[in-house]
Amino acid sequence: MKEVTRTDTGFLTQQGEAITFHGAFISIKKNDDFEAFPTGHFARNPLQIDKNGEWVERISALDHWLNEPFRKCVIEKPVTKAAYQAEGQVSSKKAILINCLDTCYGHSLYKLFNANFHFQADPSICIVAIVHESLAYLVPEYVEGKWIVSAPISSLGFHLDGFHDFVHQQTASIGQLYISDAYLNLNLDHIDITSFTKVSPFPFKHLSKGPFTIGIVLREDRYWLRSTFMSWLYLAYRKRHNTLLQKILFRAQKRNLQALRKNIMKSLDDVTFLTFGLGNDGKLPGWQDLRETYDEYIHHEQSRCEAYARCHLIIGIDGSNMLLPSYLAGGYISLLPDFQVPVYGESYLPKKDTPKQRDLFLSRNLPATISPKALALQATEMIKGSQSHGEKIN
Repeated sequence: MKEVTRTDTGFLTQQGEAITFHGAFISIKKNDDFEAFPTGHFARNPLQIDKNGEWVERISALDHWLNEPFRKCVIEKPVTKAAYQAEGQVSSKKAILINCLDTCYGHSLYKLFNANFHFQADPSICIVAIVHESLAYLVPEYVEGKWIVSAPISSLGFHLDGFHDFVHQQTASIGQLYISDAYLNLNLDHIDITSFTKVSPFPFKHLSKGPFTIGIVLREDRYWLRSTFMSWLYLAYRKRHNTLLQKILFRAQKRNLQALRKNIMKSLDDVTFLTFGLGNDGKLPGWQDLRETYDEYIHHEQSRCEAYARCHLIIGIDGSNMLLPSYLAGGYISLLPDFQVPVYGESYLPKKDTPKQRDLFLSRNLPATISPKALALQATEMIKGSQSHGEKIN
C-alpha cells in the first residue's frame, strides 16, 4: 500500500506529485507525463505516457485491454455521469482505501478480496472499499467504509464525473491515508471468502443426497457451442451483433441444454434444474428460469449467492460469472472455449480448508465442445461418486 497526502484541493504522492481519481484508473501527474498509480493491474505492470498520449513506459502486450483504456481515460477524458453513496462512518487516524472499480466484474471481485488480506494483517486498521453497486452486498462487515458507485460497468474505465471530488470529500476525516495495491493475484487459500458471500458453501456431506438441484449459468455474450461452424458464427455475431445470428446461437445452445437435462435425468431422480444469468434469450422448458435484466441483476447478489449455495452442482461457460458459483455450489463444471485457455483457472475460487483431492474431484474444467451426453456423465458421476470419494478424502 502507498501513503498519499490529502490537501485542501486534492491528493499528492509522497514525492509531491498530483493524484487524480478518474474511476477504475488513478493517475499521477509527473511533470508533463502521466503515470498509472501502482494499484490493481498496474501494481506490477507500470505505465507512463506523455502529455500527448505517447508511450513512455509500458508492457505492450497489455495495450488492448489495459494501457490503451488508461491512455484514453487520462488524455481524451471521455466523461460519464455517475452517482455516489457513502455508507458507514469513516473517522480514523489511519485508513486504507481499496479502489475496486473495474470494467470486469471478476477483476473487481479480486480487488475486493484485498480487504480480507488487510484485515488479517492488521484488524485495527480502518478499511474503505470503493465498489460498483453490483458488489455492494459482497463488502465484508469489517470494512468500515463502503463507497458505492452507480454507473454502467462498461463506463467505469472512463472519467467519472464528480468521482475525484467525492473521494476528496469523503476522506476529510482521515489522518493518514493509504491506497491499497489491490493485488489481483492473492493467495486465495488464505482469504476468507465466506466473509464476502455471507453464505457458506453447499455441505459436502449432502452432495450425494437428493432431491438434487443443478444450476446452469448463462451469458448473453457466450454460448455453449460444439462445432467449428457454430464457433465461427459466434465470432461473426461478436463483430456484427446481428440479432438473427444471436437467435441461431441460442437455439443451438438450447438443444445442448435440453439434451443435457434429458441425459442427467436418466441417471438421477428428482432433479430441479435452474438457470442463472443476465437476459432472457428464450424459454427453456423444464428449467426454473432465474435469469434477470441488468437492473435486477446488479441488486440481487445476495439471493443469487443463497441460490448457488443450494445447488449440488453448477455448470457454466468459463468466465467471471463462474467465480462465486465455483465456491458456493457443491461442485462445478466450467466449459472452456479456446479463447479462455490463456486465463485458465481465473474463474475458480477454492473452498477454504478443503482436501485437495476432494477439490480436484469436484472442480472440473472441460472443453466447450463436449457433447451433452459426455457432460451429463461427468455431472452425474460427480454427484453419485462423491459418496465413495468422501470415505477416502473427507
